[in-house]
Amino acid sequence: MASRKKRRHQYAVYWAATGVDDYGEQTVSAPIELKVRWESEEQETTSADGQLVLTTEVVWVDRVISSGSILWFGKLIDLPSPLGGVDLLKVSAYIEKPDTKGRNPEQTIRLVRYSQTLPTVE
Repeated sequence: MASRKKRRHQYAVYWAATGVDDYGEQTVSAPIELKVRWESEEQETTSADGQLVLTTEVVWVDRVISSGSILWFGKLIDLPSPLGGVDLLKVSAYIEKPDTKGRNPEQTIRLVRYSQTLPTVE
């Protein structure tokens, strides 16, 4: 497990998907900072709703991250305000792969470009 932590030496700001508001628009939680391993890698994958999508990034994480959540590469302290022009990415898929002993799963997410503004923060 220590080697998994050593591989996560980068940072991402994470807004967890929390649901939808009264108007049917997505909502997210307040941002938190995660230690991650982030790599650019294009790959076709199946999204949570069964659609074939082209993902542009793969990120190793330390927790379950639901589809629809939003990430930004960088530290929370460096997040510009307002967020205009920031490259946000949306979680398209969460993948959990057990290790050879079936104990410490490797957790990754696949990301797609997110061209909309940040959803409402709850």
